[in-house]
Amino acid sequence: MTTGAAEAWHLLEYTCVHDSSAGDPETDIDSLLTGIDWNQLTVLAATQRMLPRLADFVIESDGMRLVPPPFRRILVEARQVNRHLGATAAAEAARVVEALAGNGVPAVCTKGVVFQSSLYHGSGGRVFDDIDVMIHPENAARAEATMAELDYLPNLDFQYLSDSLVPRSRRDLAMYRLFPDHLPHFHRPLTGQARPCFVVDICFDITWFGAAWHIPMDEVLAEVRRVEVPVPDGSVDLPALTEPYDVVFAVTHLFRESWFERTMNGNRLLQYGDIWRLWNGLDAAGVASLAALVERHAIAPPVAWVGHHVDALFGSDIVAGLGLEDYRDQGWLHSACAENGRYLSWTGDMRERLRSAGPLSLLPAPEPRFAAAARAGLR
Repeated sequence: MTTGAAEAWHLLEYTCVHDSSAGDPETDIDSLLTGIDWNQLTVLAATQRMLPRLADFVIESDGMRLVPPPFRRILVEARQVNRHLGATAAAEAARVVEALAGNGVPAVCTKGVVFQSSLYHGSGGRVFDDIDVMIHPENAARAEATMAELDYLPNLDFQYLSDSLVPRSRRDLAMYRLFPDHLPHFHRPLTGQARPCFVVDICFDITWFGAAWHIPMDEVLAEVRRVEVPVPDGSVDLPALTEPYDVVFAVTHLFRESWFERTMNGNRLLQYGDIWRLWNGLDAAGVASLAALVERHAIAPPVAWVGHHVDALFGSDIVAGLGLEDYRDQGWLHSACAENGRYLSWTGDMRERLRSAGPLSLLPAPEPRFAAAARAGLR
């Protein structure tokens, strides 16, 4: 990586864990932005889907005066468009969960539609695509019927080349049957909007199908908190997971996308930033509650895997704070699972992995510690 690219990457890492430079006595916005190659930074931020986050940080740090004029509009529009997308998605999420509740399906919203406000203050800095919803598996049929009532269509996918919804591939539909922890994504087409359709992803497992690590959904959904999220005409209070379960779901989702070869579809730096923000948002009681949850359900390995890489990126103390040092096994931390069920390894660190433009280099490896539990039901 060139010097200019390294400086650009450092700035993106900084924006993951700082809302502005104002609260950091050791860093000021002038030192961060002076000498930045804005062509490289803009491309890197776009590749990481962080242009709105970068824009939010620069604007809140009073740094637009340091941005070359051609790039100011790019940043302002990125934040404004994403703020609109997030607000309209939140309004639609409220409509969906209200309809589900009306049909006897308690539901919570998860990930981006909640994180945009709970972690990023609703300012437009957090990009997300789907409206993620979690329900109890016993309510899957009623949820499907409710989505039909809301004019959502099943078994389709949006094709960017044709700008239309097309039948989902037989392979994709087979994957939903093989890994039944989600319903197939639902789409509601739109016209004259900034997005072509709303996409709702309904899941009913806080880990994933086939894992030995499991938390009963009765427990997961027993308590719900409300998160205020901006919508175009004000705000709504979306139902969300309580904090310990919110952290666990974010961690297990990121682990699954990072560890299974079939789901390594472009992990992004800001997903690791989400975990840092979730962790740093916990008070002492929250940390104790999370540690007890991890111990009670014996889910330390994936939590340590993700926690280790977040600690290495941002200097946090997740692994030590949860007492998970015994799970810092290098074979485990650099492991992956191939589509054929065999094990793989990768070299370097997560920073190198995330900023690499090419595909991840994976080599055959012996079975690492803890790996069998990640796919216990898939043998």
